[in-house]
Amino acid sequence: MGIGGQDIAAIGLAVAAAGFLARSGYRAVAGRLPASGCGSGCGGCPSSGESGGRAAPLVSLSIGPPPGKAGRAKGSPGDD
Repeated sequence: MGIGGQDIAAIGLAVAAAGFLARSGYRAVAGRLPASGCGSGCGGCPSSGESGGRAAPLVSLSIGPPPGKAGRAKGSPGDD
């Protein structure tokens, strides 16, 4: 009986989990690694004075009827 695909997948998952735990433990003990996201002080983000502290949204979502289309649709119950 040899090693099958399911065994290889389980071993790979166990190795990945162990690596994740080792990395998390290292970060907890040694302090955070140099960050590259928000708050890292890289200077790549606009200053809070330019946009009032908030960035413009990439996408604007709204729930409800489109502007100017408020009210019931034609043929809805109650139209006499």
